[in-house]
Amino acid sequence: RVPSLRGVKGTEPVGWTGSNDLRTQIRNSVDQTLHGIELTERQVDAVTEFVRALPPTPRLTDFEPESVDRDAIDRGAALFQTLECDRCHSGEVKTSPNVYDIGLSDPIGNRQFNPPSLRGVVHRRNFFHDARAGALREVMEEYEHPRKLGLTSAQLDDLCAYLFSL
Repeated sequence: RVPSLRGVKGTEPVGWTGSNDLRTQIRNSVDQTLHGIELTERQVDAVTEFVRALPPTPRLTDFEPESVDRDAIDRGAALFQTLECDRCHSGEVKTSPNVYDIGLSDPIGNRQFNPPSLRGVVHRRNFFHDARAGALREVMEEYEHPRKLGLTSAQLDDLCAYLFSL
């Protein structure tokens, strides 16, 4: 359920509901999720700076360059723009500080979620706030995110190729 902390710099606010800055999220995670010790302000600052310094996860093009179809990536990038995916996943970090109703809700009724960065999406195995999708393609096919796209199989392949290159 938790996207990587690598490359989190510039993606704030953080958390599925986009309600925290990184510092607050770290404090809450240690206290409420991990049930750890109470951190001092200095410790929170140190962990926050450490996390902000983590580089983004490697892209598929970095660790498997021979498996990359550059033409598919280019077609997928054009499709990403045409479909206006960059309305919610924008800029270099491919996210937004806003929250959006994605047609799903969590156990307490939240329907507005902060889009996670798409960088490093090739390394993820679960998607959405509750991990209900087990593959990126499933996000678009089964859950019709962000909306019913009506893409062909080839277009989905191209879009996934582009996203995996981020």
